[in-house]
Amino acid sequence: MSKRVVLITGASSGIGRAAAEAFALQGASLVLSGRRQDRLESLRERLHGVDVTLVPADLADPSSAQPLVSSTLDAYGRLDVLVNNAGFGTQARFEEMTEQDVAKMFAVNVLSPMALARAAVSTMRRQGAGSIVNVASVGGVVAHPLNVAYCASKHALVGFSKSLRLELSGTGIRVVAVCPGATKTEFFEVAKRDIPFDDIVDRFMAPPEVVAATIVRAVSSDRAVLFPTWAAWFLYAADRVVPRLSAAGNVRYRDKVLGRVQSTEP
Repeated sequence: MSKRVVLITGASSGIGRAAAEAFALQGASLVLSGRRQDRLESLRERLHGVDVTLVPADLADPSSAQPLVSSTLDAYGRLDVLVNNAGFGTQARFEEMTEQDVAKMFAVNVLSPMALARAAVSTMRRQGAGSIVNVASVGGVVAHPLNVAYCASKHALVGFSKSLRLELSGTGIRVVAVCPGATKTEFFEVAKRDIPFDDIVDRFMAPPEVVAATIVRAVSSDRAVLFPTWAAWFLYAADRVVPRLSAAGNVRYRDKVLGRVQSTEP
């Protein structure tokens, strides 16, 4: 039997890099994509002895999606697992975001994963099997202030995942949304440039390897949504069981963070 072929976006750092290492341990052939080719090259060197193909791409342009799948098929003739991991967010007041900011976030977080999934499904149908793992966020199932556009994009990704899962039921193709909470990656360094996160977030940050392990588990899972940590699951459960308490906690968080920002403004 040929090796399983896994395509991972956003593989140059963080969760994507950890996922590449996790699938490599299982002996998979990897197609790794990201914006920073130098980091992809560094990862390929780290994965010495693993069959790795690099396809740099900037998924802010959704038209980059189809060529990723085409390159995978050119290299291996099949695609068994698609991991839509590329994404970004910013913690900012929504009214201060530009239309371009929001459009770019939806292009990377929603439109490109949808385009990649659409390109992958026809191949997976012919194979009679495949898995699509969309890395969303706990912000895709729980609303958070100061992350309005990000939460909207991740809610869209979770809704897409659950709907596509139902549409493909019985085809042998699995679709799973993985919803991590705070994770120790560059994502949070970028996201807090406008407004810093509260210190409590740091206390609950999980290593990217924990999320990567859940991504690997998602490939064979029958669940629609998976939470890598108890903290992420707790936020989701609390929002469903005690929504008013969850909302109040989010508002308190908003006021505390904005209070810190105002105290440092000239």
